[in-house]
Amino acid sequence: MELEFDTRVCGFGVGELSPFCHPGPFADLQEIVLGAEVVRAALEEAIRRGMRLVVARVGAGDIAGARALERAGFELADISVVWRLELGRQLPAASLPPGLDLRPWQPEDMQACQELVAQSMCDPSAFPTRLCTDPLLAPMCRQIHYQWVANCFSGERAHWGVVLTAGRKVVGCCLVRKLDEYRGRVEINALARDYRGKGLYKAMLIPTLEWLAAQGITYVIIKTKLSQRAVVRTWSGLGAVQEDEEIAMHWWREK
Repeated sequence: MELEFDTRVCGFGVGELSPFCHPGPFADLQEIVLGAEVVRAALEEAIRRGMRLVVARVGAGDIAGARALERAGFELADISVVWRLELGRQLPAASLPPGLDLRPWQPEDMQACQELVAQSMCDPSAFPTRLCTDPLLAPMCRQIHYQWVANCFSGERAHWGVVLTAGRKVVGCCLVRKLDEYRGRVEINALARDYRGKGLYKAMLIPTLEWLAAQGITYVIIKTKLSQRAVVRTWSGLGAVQEDEEIAMHWWREK
């Protein structure tokens, strides 16, 4: 399957091996070898379709599946965790220190949010996503996130959000999306480096969760990394549960 957004922004064919499934855990080396052969057959089709990069995702517990992908030429890109928060309970109040303000997003905030998100998401020490940990993809990380934010502000990828400001400068943002009439998702959250570790992420998150609840959304999900300790602490503190984990792997045609 072609990833149209990635292909359009990167300027070359990007595909996804999805779903990658098998009847059960690969129990021995022979079955891992067989799984790798199936993957190679899929990659031959990807090459025929002009794909330069193919992304595959498996559950974090599916080590055997990951080994089959590795044997076929895939390399580890990142590991993600999905959190789920039910919105039926009272959300705690969040306060801001003097000098900071929180307000709904405005169209004129887009450029500042693009720069903020690119700085945050393309820093492996802050957010080790596959877009910045893969040396071949890292040069395009900023461009990908610029377009991602633009798609949020257009309404394609997000429906509401807040920005955190220090004077006239945007130092944080949290944008959310309604997936359907019951499910919501935090699409983007980012804080400038100097404002991290001060409890400000929670202050941004609470108003967006309240907005989603007012739209009838019953639960919200976010995909994050275990290294994002502030995000993990905030969501677990609100009562969220870890719903899923996944390993992302990349295959490059030139490798």
